[in-house]
Amino acid sequence: MSTKNLNVDESVKDRTFDFFSELMVRDLMTKDLFTLYDDDTLNFADEVMNWKRIRHIPIINHNYELQGVLTHRDLLALSISQLAALPVNDQKSLHRRIRVGDVIRKSVTTTSPGTRLKEAAKIMFEKKIGCLPVVEHGRLVGIITEADFVKFFIEWRVEKDSGA
Repeated sequence: MSTKNLNVDESVKDRTFDFFSELMVRDLMTKDLFTLYDDDTLNFADEVMNWKRIRHIPIINHNYELQGVLTHRDLLALSISQLAALPVNDQKSLHRRIRVGDVIRKSVTTTSPGTRLKEAAKIMFEKKIGCLPVVEHGRLVGIITEADFVKFFIEWRVEKDSGA
């Protein structure tokens, strides 16, 4: 990834990227996942996203194999494009009948726990995606999101600033 387009001082870039070069996806990924099955409904997915305040839900089959990802943006786009002309009650009724497996992104970029964190960040930045499901031996084991990077940076800065 070229860092010349980032508005960061060159000396800071070198120190920061050296630090990040040691970290792996397994060090930052969320392991305690909220997943849905491909036969769950859009209504249920929307409720889970609102309840847990998350924007990405990996969709799995009953063997815990990744089938795709449903994003909050996908739900919004579906609501706007297909449901906008319907009254709210009809939209909710339709969401109860549509299975997430019918609308998810099935072609999903994934990563593994042993991928260097800077490589995962580069993939997300270049592809303009908000998450990478983490897969090992064909099974979903975690997810890394933009929010994970932001949370890590905040905690790292607080610790660094406090001298800990």
